[in-house]
Amino acid sequence: NILFDEEKYEEAIELYDKAIKANKNNATAYGNKGAALIAIDRCQEAIEPIEHALKLSPEVAEFHLNKGDALSGVGKYQEAIESFDKAIELDEELLDAYNSKGAAYYYMDKPEEAIIQFDRILEKDTSYVNAYLWKAQIFMEQEKYQVALDACERGISRSKKNPEGYSKKAQILSKMKKYDEA
Repeated sequence: NILFDEEKYEEAIELYDKAIKANKNNATAYGNKGAALIAIDRCQEAIEPIEHALKLSPEVAEFHLNKGDALSGVGKYQEAIESFDKAIELDEELLDAYNSKGAAYYYMDKPEEAIIQFDRILEKDTSYVNAYLWKAQIFMEQEKYQVALDACERGISRSKKNPEGYSKKAQILSKMKKYDEA
């Protein structure tokens, strides 16, 4: 997993393949291979090893999360939501599952459902920056600029080193015609 953590996904995939070859019942190797494939945007290819991991260890919430992320990556949002729901059922503290579920709703053009997921995250952890930024994006698209700006600033206040937050803030200020502040 060191290679994965260092974002050396191709090399990590090779090692996961070796681990799978050595032990066909290594659910973690299958799951991690799927996660690495998702990280390099090979989502369709990721589905098979993740499903294999789930056959071996259906109780692992992260495998359901990864399956949902892979399905989202190929545009199968409703199926992805089912996987996210299973992940949440197994581990209601797995905030990334709520985040990915919210993103799926966003891409399905269901902003209200997306906001519910991001709010669920923030009920559990107010430091989860992406939830604020997703909300800011949705509110900006709804032309609720002040609400979007407030959400964005809350996200920035929790992670001042997140360039996405500042970029989003500049977009919102630009929409508000506050060019000097942008």
